[in-house]
Parts: sequence; C-alpha cells; structure tokens
Amino acid sequence: ETVQWNINSEQTSEMRRFLDGVMVPAGKENLFPIGVMIENLVTVRPQAGLQKASVVYEALAEGGITRFLAVYSSDVVLDEIGPVRSARPYFVDWAKEYGALYVYVGGSPQALSALRDDATSGVVNLDQMTASPYFWRKKEFAAPHNLFTSSKLLVFALHDRDLLEKPGIFAPWKFIIPLKKEERPTEE
Repeated sequence: ETVQWNINSEQTSEMRRFLDGVMVPAGKENLFPIGVMIENLVTVRPQAGLQKASVVYEALAEGGITRFLAVYSSDVVLDEIGPVRSARPYFVDWAKEYGALYVYVGGSPQALSALRDDATSGVVNLDQMTASPYFWRKKEFAAPHNLFTSSKLLVFALHDRDLLEKPGIFAPWKFIIPLKKEERPTEE
C-alpha cells in the first residue's frame, strides 16, 4: 500500500514496512532484516534495544528462563542491543522465515548444527565466536551476560557480507487497511 501526502506542497510517498506495517518512506519498506538473540534474565533488565524491534519472539531457553529474538529493520538506530545470547533451534527457525542476519553467541548443539552453513540454514550467521569485531563486553555485567552490539556494527556486518543494499527475501505480513473516519460504522 502506498500513501501520498502533501507537506509544504511537496509530494511524498510512504509504504508499509514489510516487517511491521509501520509507514516508512518508499524504498525503506523492505530493508534486509536483522534478528538478534537477547537475554531475558531478571538481573539484566532492562534490555537494550527491544523497544525498537519490529517483531519480538519470546520462548523458553532453559530452566524456566526465556530469551527473545528481536527482529529489526536495518535502518533502525540503536547504540546498544543486548545482552546477546546463544541460539536455540526454534529461534533459528523463526529467523529463517525472514532470511535474516542472525546475531548470537554460540548455541545449543541442535541450533549450531542447523546453522553450520549459511546456504542450508536459511539465515546469515553472525556468531560472536567467529565475528567478534561486531560485539563488545560491558563491565557492568558478569560474563556471559555482558555481550552487546549496536545497529552501527550490525550495518557494518551487512556491508561486509554484501547484504546492505539487498532487500529482504520474506513475504510481508498482511495488514488491514484502516477505514477513514467517515467510513467507520457509527454506534447507535
């Protein structure tokens, strides 16, 4: 869906972003997605960066503790994202739905097996174990709860993999087009 609007007599086009339906300037609707594994341990709250994710999945990791897969559009600006944690196979499956850059540190044997090869995993791997320049450790937290990244570093990772200018390869969500005020039914 494209919307035309006029500000200061200038014509501008906006489209629904494929990830979340937010109206964005035309050309930014299908940027390469980034999925980051984020910890949900009570001692690391509030996490950095969750508030700007387009989509967030939450699932159990182990011991009753959940983790998040936060999916971002590559034009989101965040100074910190994290704490970054390890991969699990069901999170890999969700990241695969987007063909995303999948950001994590290590993982369960099943997840690492599924991630062994970018071509067969359906995601682009960014494991801190083999791509440490895109991460840093914060002194305020104890390891392994202290690994962070930023949108700037993740854009560098996309650039380094020749993906920055490529569009996402997933089907967009279907959004209901809101009715104009005059088209809405009135209450009697």
